[in-house]
Amino acid sequence: MQTLHTSFKMFLKEFQTSLRLLYNSVLSQIYCNHLDRFNRSNHRQSSVVESVDISDIFPLYSTIKHTSVEWSQNFDFLINGSLFTDSDTLGAFIAEHPYPIERGVEIDCVQHHPEPTPHQRVKQSEWVSDAQATKRFVLSTCYDGTVSAWNYEGERLGFLKCSDRSLKALSVIPDQSSANVVKFAAGSSDQNVLVGAFHYEYNEFIISKIGIGHEESVECVAASSDGLKLASGGTDTYLKIWDIANIPLNFANNPNGRHVASRTQSRNKMTPMFTLAGHRDQVVGVCWKSPSEVVTASWDHSIHVWNVEYLERVRALSGDCCFTDVAYSPLNHLLLSTCSDKSVRMWDVRSTEGSMVKALFNSHSKWASSVDWSKTNSNLFLSSDFAGLLKLWDIRNTKSPLYDMKTCAKRILCCDYSNPEYLVGGGTDGCLTMFKAM
Repeated sequence: MQTLHTSFKMFLKEFQTSLRLLYNSVLSQIYCNHLDRFNRSNHRQSSVVESVDISDIFPLYSTIKHTSVEWSQNFDFLINGSLFTDSDTLGAFIAEHPYPIERGVEIDCVQHHPEPTPHQRVKQSEWVSDAQATKRFVLSTCYDGTVSAWNYEGERLGFLKCSDRSLKALSVIPDQSSANVVKFAAGSSDQNVLVGAFHYEYNEFIISKIGIGHEESVECVAASSDGLKLASGGTDTYLKIWDIANIPLNFANNPNGRHVASRTQSRNKMTPMFTLAGHRDQVVGVCWKSPSEVVTASWDHSIHVWNVEYLERVRALSGDCCFTDVAYSPLNHLLLSTCSDKSVRMWDVRSTEGSMVKALFNSHSKWASSVDWSKTNSNLFLSSDFAGLLKLWDIRNTKSPLYDMKTCAKRILCCDYSNPEYLVGGGTDGCLTMFKAM
């Protein structure tokens, strides 16, 4: 296990050399925000070094070098807010990130994210179109019309044949009413939106509602954070909003013996609350920005932000390629989109001046197909592509991902980062692939 002083030794050596070459001995400030942790661990009085010049670096290093404290956590460094990676040389990094030297160079020590490791690869009978992880299991939809539940040991807990056509999209519906029941919505190429649930204790699926109204395949679905509304988009170019506040959940194994709605029995149908038109090509990505705002991504090279209370489009973002997915983070209020030009864009839709594109992440070699934010870390997100790769990113480094994860699929169709412990993807190899993230 790498120690802090070993990591710091290498870093300081290159830092000192590079600064002398680049700045001709111009003094630079170093803010060592985590040295107080070192002092506490070494049973010394806390004396955080807030500002030092070049001549102070080597006494500082000498102090750290001769300590016997071993650190179980590896560290990375932030230079003025940008992540410094092992693939960079400090000289090249500073040259690419010009900072006003009179303001100094601020360096922060942050915990290193471990490399994800392959965990499970479970085979399904057809392409995996979408997947979403929960605390105890993963739900997935497939091109054979089935929805399945898998535990993290790779065992199939249950499945349900929902349609004779492909299921194209999936969204877990937030609901805290039962620890054993997870509600979900799925979009089908038979033009229907399906709303149902999986009972973890019974290992049983039900479909409670069928939403009719789309004129063509349903390509994307997303439930609001309060679990009261559902948004869907499809190849008919429409955004539809559904009321899912009072969905009955009647399981066959329920002790009350209530009637279960199975695929072969009549089920309650529902119609959308309203339909919003504005896109000129199929809607392939949807997410909720707030309980009153929905974001859609389309092949018409645009992203739209809709207010579903006033039933109007409030913002339109344009690009020069087909957008393939979109994801919003309530942690940092930023939007991510994937595109057919192989890029991932990060947007700040709150911006009123300048470009709303705040960062461009270029590493994918083919179409970037899907994207998902970490739900616990505002700096991390996961993306997938048509080259069979999952990529884990830190938004503080736009040049390269933290890690590439190769799968057996020629094309990854979906990725999910809902559970901070697992990275999930599915694609044209018919497999649901899981990587251990922590």
